[in-house]
Amino acid sequence: FPVTIFRKSLECETQNWGFESGNTSNWVTNGCVSIQNGGTDLYSGFPKVYNGGYSLKLSNDYDDYNCLNSSAARTYSVPATGETFITLHFAVNIFNFPHSSNYAANFGFNLYDQNMNLLECPTYQAYYSLEDGPVGIPGLQQTPFPATFYNPSVGGDLNFNSNVSYSNWHHVTVDLTAYAGTDVTLVFQNKWCYFDVDWIYTDIDIVTGK
Repeated sequence: FPVTIFRKSLECETQNWGFESGNTSNWVTNGCVSIQNGGTDLYSGFPKVYNGGYSLKLSNDYDDYNCLNSSAARTYSVPATGETFITLHFAVNIFNFPHSSNYAANFGFNLYDQNMNLLECPTYQAYYSLEDGPVGIPGLQQTPFPATFYNPSVGGDLNFNSNVSYSNWHHVTVDLTAYAGTDVTLVFQNKWCYFDVDWIYTDIDIVTGK
């Protein structure tokens, strides 16, 4: 994933960490991304925006080849002193086609150090598979009805009347004190299923502070 480094201190409102500019400025995005400014999710009924007026949506629930493997990344110059905490918020929706886990669509979040080495913690992955069910994020739930009940135009392989796994906003606060004075890169990524017929989408938002 190509990453451009933005060496700026973390000030959400002025530097668009929470997408409050209504766009993706200062972020590097790939695939199908869109800005959301309110409303509730079709499948979960939860708000599309966690904090403020906007959030970023990766992918959607249609079979659109421009939306496969969507991602968003940004590099944060951790202050040498002062506030070194960052809080991540994300909510996922996954079409529950009964793939095995190695074929399933999945959402992932990773952090990298300034040499682009993967940090062991925190990392997150969420998916639905035949053998595991919905896994990866605490509180993943499943809709009682198939996806077409909520969106008649939904994409994916509909022969199995698959429902949807979803989460409310999940919150992760990261202490970057160990990386003070260096750069860390945040990468959010959706990977559609191996056969590119079933979908996953994610809403993300960033807030500073402990």
